[in-house]
Amino acid sequence: MPARKVRTTVALSADLLAAVDAVVQEGAADSRNDFLDRAIRKQLQDSRRAALDAEFAWMARDRTDREEAVEAGGEVVEVYLDAPRTAEKSA
Repeated sequence: MPARKVRTTVALSADLLAAVDAVVQEGAADSRNDFLDRAIRKQLQDSRRAALDAEFAWMARDRTDREEAVEAGGEVVEVYLDAPRTAEKSA
C-alpha cells in the first residue's frame, strides 16, 4: 500500500523550479511531486548510508570491533569494512 500523501508547500528558486520542470518535460519524472518525492527519498537514503559508512569506518579502525563484526557477519562485513579504504586508495 502506498504511503499516504500530505499536501505541503515549498518555496524554490526560479532556476531550480525551471530545472525540475525541464526534467518533467523530458519524461524523466511524472510530475514535480514525483521528482521531489524521489529526490528527497534519495537524499535521505544517502544521508543514512553516509551515517552507516561513518560507523563502519570507525569500526574498521578499531581492531576489536572489526574482529567482532567480521565474526558476526563473515566475509561480507569484512569486504564492507575494507570498502572505504579501497575507494580512498583509488582516488
